[in-house]
Amino acid sequence: MAVFGAALLLLAIIWGFFATEGRREQESSLSISGIAADAQFEGITYDRYEGGRLEWTLKAERASFFEDREILDLEKVLVFVDQGDKEQVEIRADSGTYDVKGENMSLAGHVLVTTPDGRTLETERLSYIRKDRLMRSDDPVLIRGQGVLVKGTGFEYHFDTGVMTVRKQQTTLDEGSRVSF
Repeated sequence: MAVFGAALLLLAIIWGFFATEGRREQESSLSISGIAADAQFEGITYDRYEGGRLEWTLKAERASFFEDREILDLEKVLVFVDQGDKEQVEIRADSGTYDVKGENMSLAGHVLVTTPDGRTLETERLSYIRKDRLMRSDDPVLIRGQGVLVKGTGFEYHFDTGVMTVRKQQTTLDEGSRVSF
């Protein structure tokens, strides 16, 4: 049985080599500061569990793993963050990195966060700090939903408390919206 398993592993390695042989030109775009990746993946999904509960799901069309830095470089990223008894928050981005050891993510390029009730947050860069369950950015941010438009520079959102802080904000209400004090 062990011989069969070793043969299967060898076959997978050989297939992986030939399957990626035609992509040598593309690999140059999947390097960090000119360092070649140790492994390439297409169509990955990674589920992160904490205490038996799904915390988040990370999907990417392509990923490059840099073993010495313990980093996954990601392309066309989709993340679903579990909200416990609520529906999941969806985050999309053109690219990103996942720190395997610290389990943190940095996303960049057309970052779009969508809540279960349809509110959206747009920015160019976003970080997710796992140990704090914190999503943040120092870049301009645009938040839309429920008749309100908020523009700001930087924000923090704590998934556990649901508290969001937007810095340097300007808020606009849709015509006909009301605010009561």
